[in-house]
Amino acid sequence: MRAERSTSEAAQEIGVPVKDMAYRVQRMLRVGLLTVTGEQRRAGRPVKRYRAPRRFFVPFAVLPEADLVEMFEELVTPLQAGLLQGMVRAVTDTEWNVHGWGYRVELNDKGEASVIPLSQEGDPSAHIYDQILQDDAPAPLRG
Repeated sequence: MRAERSTSEAAQEIGVPVKDMAYRVQRMLRVGLLTVTGEQRRAGRPVKRYRAPRRFFVPFAVLPEADLVEMFEELVTPLQAGLLQGMVRAVTDTEWNVHGWGYRVELNDKGEASVIPLSQEGDPSAHIYDQILQDDAPAPLRG
């Protein structure tokens, strides 16, 4: 998308064999993802140069699942990090009373550990996340 390339230049840039790139170029030409921008004369066949449009649409339905997972992880990870930082600020903010909150760690009869966020009084129904997300609580995610 940034510049025109020949098939061999594009293959070298992304590290694939020229034969594989030639196949991809032909497929992208057929669906309108590339256009021929010129030809370089040389002995034998001229070398065609191609360019992708500056904007195009790719439906999620045609993408492999792994690509979608990677894309959504890239979108969600910064939001999760910001929310996590905001929640840490909220529970450590001395002006907001959550100092009675923590984790209860216990072993059950089978020897399995459970970790439950709750108040010191042991009320698991008053969930810490409900407290953090109240209207009068510090903003857990700032823009």
